[in-house]
Amino acid sequence: MIRIAIVDDDSDMLQLIKECMADVIDYTFVETETFASAEAFLHELMIGKRYDILLADISLPEMDGMELGKIVREKWPDMYLVFLTSYREYAADSYNIDADQYILKCNMGDRLWKVMKRLIERRNMENGHYRVVGTAENDAQERRVIYCNEIIYISKVKGSKYVEYITTAGQYRERITLDNLKKELPEKEFIMVDRSYIVNIKHIIKMSSHVIYLNGDYHVTVSRSYLSKVKQQIHDYGRGK
Repeated sequence: MIRIAIVDDDSDMLQLIKECMADVIDYTFVETETFASAEAFLHELMIGKRYDILLADISLPEMDGMELGKIVREKWPDMYLVFLTSYREYAADSYNIDADQYILKCNMGDRLWKVMKRLIERRNMENGHYRVVGTAENDAQERRVIYCNEIIYISKVKGSKYVEYITTAGQYRERITLDNLKKELPEKEFIMVDRSYIVNIKHIIKMSSHVIYLNGDYHVTVSRSYLSKVKQQIHDYGRGK
């Protein structure tokens, strides 16, 4: 799932931006979220929301787009950054903070969809391995793409033939056994910590005794029989083996 944040304090402009991107967005696999201020967007980042692309107006109330871009570059450097503005003089400043693109609003209809298409394709290539799964509420009807780096952990759903994905974007499920799923996941990144749990090593914050603490304020208990192997896998991953 590619997530795009649009920050602009003009509601009419927000609608126009979404219309300009409509031809390149498959809303099954791309989500857009709009914000009227830089502060509102930063709040979502601070509580753990993840976005792939930030599309921001430079002229914003209070904190402007340039200041927002500097913070994003420092704390979330993997996020693509695209500036929109009515003023050409901001172009040099946008490149100084390593913006991915700078688009004048007068050229938005011609350029924006091309830029977004290229960035979406690039992020899809970077994300690599993915799965098409159902939501936690309804596996049969609503299907989503989730990328492996979004998965925090996976658990077996008791009394069923489903597994549940806990991700940075929500909870999803798939009809598959945990053992079979483990064979299809990247081996170095996903470790089985119990007969009912698989953890994404990239989301581990720390391990204390037999408990693994994960991003999103989650934690999973490692079974005694798995403990030695789990510690070794975490050690090997940290050393780049």
